[in-house]
Amino acid sequence: MSRDELVAMTDPESRGVVLGWIDAGFGVAVYENKDLSSRDVGVLVFLRFGKGATFADPPKHAPDGSWGLGWRYQLHGVMRGVEA
Repeated sequence: MSRDELVAMTDPESRGVVLGWIDAGFGVAVYENKDLSSRDVGVLVFLRFGKGATFADPPKHAPDGSWGLGWRYQLHGVMRGVEA
């Protein structure tokens, strides 16, 4: 995934945070809610990964979090940061 694609997926409120992760050398995994029975189907969740983050590599699905059950959020794309 390119930086431009990542920017297009983020809303203005979260864009600075997500791009800050990339600039700091973290990767960003994008997860999409694929559960057709969920009212949040299609919602995206962003997770940083890499050295110093909770996950060294992006998991296959998002962890459980404030967005709900992680299994609903399947890996949609990945952008790897450049380690500083």
